[in-house]
Amino acid sequence: MIADKTAFQKIFLEHYAHLFQTAFRMLRDRMSAEDIVQDVFAKLWANRHQLTVHTNLGGYLRKSTVNSCLNYLEKQSRLKISSETSDIPGAKLTKLEEEELITMLDNAIERLPPQCRIIFTLSRKAGFGNQEIAEHLGLSKRTVENQLAIALSKLRETLRPFLAATVMASTLF
Repeated sequence: MIADKTAFQKIFLEHYAHLFQTAFRMLRDRMSAEDIVQDVFAKLWANRHQLTVHTNLGGYLRKSTVNSCLNYLEKQSRLKISSETSDIPGAKLTKLEEEELITMLDNAIERLPPQCRIIFTLSRKAGFGNQEIAEHLGLSKRTVENQLAIALSKLRETLRPFLAATVMASTLF
């Protein structure tokens, strides 16, 4: 696919600005956006001999950038959850319970339908408003609201048994 450094440099120059803009809109942090886009290009270079793109290269790079941003936001969210769980009134989570909660939340988010997962991540982890998400994804604001309601309902349903058991156990001891 990418035969030499000159071809790679051409691809980099052609796509970098757009990919950076995409990452920056999602992360709202210049350095993190730059890091993500550089990682996407580093992976492209490292896998250039095995990589086969079945769509257009720009679309592939954009999807890679968006996925990397979502992964970054999920990781940041895990760190935030870990630091905030000690602030939950009536529930003192042990380190093991914290890790279990984070794992359960990550798994629950991963099991959401793709559009629902992206909307939830942009809303709760990137801090986008519903209108911003709608514009970013080319959807109606009502669709975004419905997808968020579905995501929250599914996450509550999945996490309810764990949270109920944890709160009950913490009030007993």
